[in-house]
Amino acid sequence: MRRAGSHSAAWDYLESISPDVALLQEVVAIPKRLQDTFSATFKLAMGKKGKTQRFGSAVLVKSATIPEMSLPNVAQWSSSYVDHFDGNLIGCGLSGTPDLMILNCYFPAWPIAGPESLFGNLIPHVEEALCEGYSKLYLTDVVWFVLREGAAQLPTSLIVAGDFNRSYTFEAKWNTTGSRQTLDRFKNLGMIEVLSETHSVVVPTFRHARGKIEDQIDHFFVTEDLWRQVSNCQVGDMDKVFGRSLSDHLPIIVDIEIN
Repeated sequence: MRRAGSHSAAWDYLESISPDVALLQEVVAIPKRLQDTFSATFKLAMGKKGKTQRFGSAVLVKSATIPEMSLPNVAQWSSSYVDHFDGNLIGCGLSGTPDLMILNCYFPAWPIAGPESLFGNLIPHVEEALCEGYSKLYLTDVVWFVLREGAAQLPTSLIVAGDFNRSYTFEAKWNTTGSRQTLDRFKNLGMIEVLSETHSVVVPTFRHARGKIEDQIDHFFVTEDLWRQVSNCQVGDMDKVFGRSLSDHLPIIVDIEIN
């Protein structure tokens, strides 16, 4: 939402899409008119220096309450990071669907532990969550580890979506494997990335400061049972979103039947 305050035109565009559920990142304030239409959960995101930022993440659900859900406690070290970054990871369900969990993610591009990290060096046992060849821990690593180790404690149906700050295109551009490893890890949990799978290609979702639009850093992962219920997936209108500077991210719009 590009630090959208309550008067941002981005909210008008969101209303034009008319979603039943909206998973939002970089929100500053939600307009009152939307709070009259949607139930809302909002939390401030954690910043690089260990303090909350002035923007956060939000989940909006039309005409329904939002049951809060938490990631399972699989290890003391992982739970400490999940708790610290609770404004980056909003877990919730939907009324009447007890076997579903939605995780709205705002993954920072910077490491949360390791050499030169402002959060300090790695603590014992964290190494098992690192990407191969990497000495720094990222929040994506923590969530992947928790989903893998806590699979038996999670609902049958799972949606993990948001700003991953990871794209398959980064490997060729920067000669790094971290993004590919990260995204493949989620797929290896048995999840499907709906946007790229629907179109059989990486679909750019982000406009860089210099104007290039070539990377898909936003992702919508679902378990296989939900993938079978997807009827359509597309990104938002580039001319409206980028042309009007509503955001530097395109929304991923998914039509999915949740029983």
